[in-house]
Amino acid sequence: MSTPTTTAPEKAQAAPPRPRPKLTWPVVLLLVAGLLIIVSAVRLITGADGITATGQMSAALRLAVPIGLAG
Repeated sequence: MSTPTTTAPEKAQAAPPRPRPKLTWPVVLLLVAGLLIIVSAVRLITGADGITATGQMSAALRLAVPIGLAG
C-alpha cells in the first residue's frame, strides 16, 4: 500500500517592509524655520504679542522636551 502525500502550497513571498524615511538635519531645520514663520505670521495677523514672549516660548520648549525625548 502506498500513502498519498501532499505538499504545502508555496507561500507568496511578502514584499520587504519599506524603510521609514529618516529626518535629516536640513529637514529638521526647515521644519523649525517653518514653525517660526507660522508663529510670526499668527502674531502679526492677530496682534497678540504675547505669543512670541520669552516666557511663552520657554514654557513651550520646556513642555516639548519630554515629549521629544519620549518619541
